[in-house]
Amino acid sequence: MNSILKYILFSFTVLIFGFSNEFVNSKTELKCNLLEAYAKTHKELEFVKCEEVKNSQIIYRATYRVRGNKSKIVEGFLKENYGMGNLKWACCGWDNAGVYGQFEHPEFEKIDPYCSAVISMFASGEKIDKSKNTINLEHDRDKIEYFTVTVELIIT
Repeated sequence: MNSILKYILFSFTVLIFGFSNEFVNSKTELKCNLLEAYAKTHKELEFVKCEEVKNSQIIYRATYRVRGNKSKIVEGFLKENYGMGNLKWACCGWDNAGVYGQFEHPEFEKIDPYCSAVISMFASGEKIDKSKNTINLEHDRDKIEYFTVTVELIIT
């Protein structure tokens, strides 16, 4: 009976207050460039931005980019160092088909014991031809301007 009462109380609390992933009482201040600060980065990866994500299992996202003609090099680096899957063509672009890279760091554990970083890589193959008002698909990775790499801190 006691466990049922705890469950009801927990459910009621979640219903009233909701879940929050804000760092309440956390003294951890994250560095923006997650790969550079907490893991290894590659010289071809250009840091673009970082952002805190609200109301999500993802709490923080760092975004990078790499030129299409260097994407195979960075893909190899992410596969070798973080276990990310091969990029595959699907529909309209390239992505790691749900096989994400991952790494952990002691600083992440200060946020939450189940916090780790997840890495993905993708690019759109859509090319707009404004003169003909059409959209074509570019399968050649070397001809795609940029691929995006995201590193997301998640609590599982």
